[in-house]
Amino acid sequence: MNAAIDIGNTFIKVGVFEQNTLVDFEISLKSDVSKINTFIEKFTIVNTMICSVAENIDELKINTHKLGHIYNFTFTSNIPIINVYKTPETLGMDRLAAAIGGWCLNNNASVLTIDTGTCITYDFVNESREYIGGAISPGLYLRLKAMHEFTQKLPSIQFIEYTDVIGKNTIESMSSGSLQGIKNELEGYISYFNKMTLSNLQVYITGGDATFLVDQLKSSNFANQIILEPNLVLKGLNNILQYQTTHI
Repeated sequence: MNAAIDIGNTFIKVGVFEQNTLVDFEISLKSDVSKINTFIEKFTIVNTMICSVAENIDELKINTHKLGHIYNFTFTSNIPIINVYKTPETLGMDRLAAAIGGWCLNNNASVLTIDTGTCITYDFVNESREYIGGAISPGLYLRLKAMHEFTQKLPSIQFIEYTDVIGKNTIESMSSGSLQGIKNELEGYISYFNKMTLSNLQVYITGGDATFLVDQLKSSNFANQIILEPNLVLKGLNNILQYQTTHI
């Protein structure tokens, strides 16, 4: 079995794979590494691919001796696509992993992957298996936070699921502006990348707000192109691991 570990700003996600099949996965706060250690104890892991936005895995006190041979995913790693990003050393490896995961799921055809977390990232791989790049914008809660922190009168609020375009009070207006702005942005990017591909574009949406936003897009003209894929980064890391272990 192989493992994939995605270390984010707040959470650690671990997936265990048998070939391309995700057998089991665990998500934990970085402050509760014991939960991850208990999880990996259940498996005999041969190889592990790690993607981290910050810390080295040793700093997190994960039981690395249970992870077999460890590979760290960096911009110099062997990957199954061509990275033509102008500054690959600055690219978030979770973005690239998600793009590779989507490309492999889409039978090596053009794909747009959208990760909806603190920020929303858009990443495009064309039919020539070239990772072109994409875009980064504020996520749902970051938009609300920015409106409060950079104005004098707008309050600090929690998002309410307000789907009407017109807000009838300040909280509704802030929630509507954040959500409708993101919906229009998503549809705009999908439309743009549709025009960039010669084949049928597949869109995979992942991240913390993915389920909610995919539901909001059910009436979109692009609904039939969109697939919810919660474990896209883990699947991409597994694809990279398989490629790297067979192309040494």
